[in-house]
Amino acid sequence: MTAPPASRPAASAVHSGRVVPGSPGYDSTAPEPRAARPASATPGRAFALIVGASIAVLTAVCGIFLITDVSVPPWALFIGRWIPALVALVVMVRTPSLHGAGRGTLGSWWGLRRPRGTQGRARPVGTLVASAGSAAGVLVIAVVTAALAATVGAIELQSTGVLFMGVLSILSFTLVLAASTLGEEVVWRSHLPRLLDGGFWPGAFLIAAAWTAFHVPLHLTYVLQGDMPGSHAVALTFGLLPLSLFLSAAASRWGNVWPAVIAHAVPVSALTLATDSAGLDAAAVWTVTGISAALLLSASMAVAPVEGERRPQREIRR
Repeated sequence: MTAPPASRPAASAVHSGRVVPGSPGYDSTAPEPRAARPASATPGRAFALIVGASIAVLTAVCGIFLITDVSVPPWALFIGRWIPALVALVVMVRTPSLHGAGRGTLGSWWGLRRPRGTQGRARPVGTLVASAGSAAGVLVIAVVTAALAATVGAIELQSTGVLFMGVLSILSFTLVLAASTLGEEVVWRSHLPRLLDGGFWPGAFLIAAAWTAFHVPLHLTYVLQGDMPGSHAVALTFGLLPLSLFLSAAASRWGNVWPAVIAHAVPVSALTLATDSAGLDAAAVWTVTGISAALLLSASMAVAPVEGERRPQREIRR
């Protein structure tokens, strides 16, 4: 005869390293332990997913224009700026665990309001002043860059009458374009910074590199379709790096995304103030880009939050 099988532990005993109901030592009042989050489910992975998917979607859209041999129309640029926001929204809804301990709200993740706990009250007047100041900074930098470039003979400025009419139309065009730039800025200047650890500058430089890479498919499409010289496209692409730093500094300094939205919407650059900007040679374009980069970097350092100031990173409503 065979020996009887050894008795098994009761079903209520320890299971998978955890005490289950009915077993000795089980406390019904103790909270249930949370399941450990997978090591791969991290905010850093969400950052990479949002950036990578945004670039992939824009590349696919540009590919359609290349295949059909249709130049990218202005309305496509207006709508295309919302690609990052839609991608980020899908990632946040589908995989909230990648964003930390809680889902949060669009108002907090997208910086549409000043977060609680920051200095100063969330008054519309303060946001309006900050936005106007940031937009004025971009405009002043464009004008000074054009003036310096004209002084060294790199460009020739447009007539006074044309410049005056352009100034009068700046406000209306800025408000219209803000509806488009909002789709970019809520991600690049608010959502993605909340997924990063560390100080302001490391995150700002990383986001600047990602934002620049996001524009590469569009600029390459311009070149391949003959709508922009290659030298202009390269200079324009690198010129986005210092602009991104300034926009990040503005959003971080005032605790919401609106200053970056309005500043990004300003429809003026040093090249738009020049006559025959499309016909400028590479040396002239790089001269303008260099001057603008120096001024934007200086403005970024002046506006950026000082180390130790509280930044609204990873503000998550539990």
